[in-house]
Amino acid sequence: MKVLEEQNLVISCGTLGYFVIASEQEIKELRYQESNKLVKILFEKLGELGFSEDEIVNLFFRKDA
Repeated sequence: MKVLEEQNLVISCGTLGYFVIASEQEIKELRYQESNKLVKILFEKLGELGFSEDEIVNLFFRKDA
C-alpha cells in the first residue's frame, strides 16, 4: 500500500481504510508504463537466452503458445 500512496493512487484515512484517489486515466497510464517496463525486461531476457530479434517476434505470433 505504501507504493500506491507514494504514486498518489490511494490515500490512507486512518481507521477508515484506504481510498482510491487517482482517475481512471491516471491508472491506465501507470498500467501502460509498467507494461512497457516489463516488455523491455522480457525482450532483454530472451536476448540473453540467445533468441534473435526475429525469433522473439515469432514467439508472440506462434499459434501453439
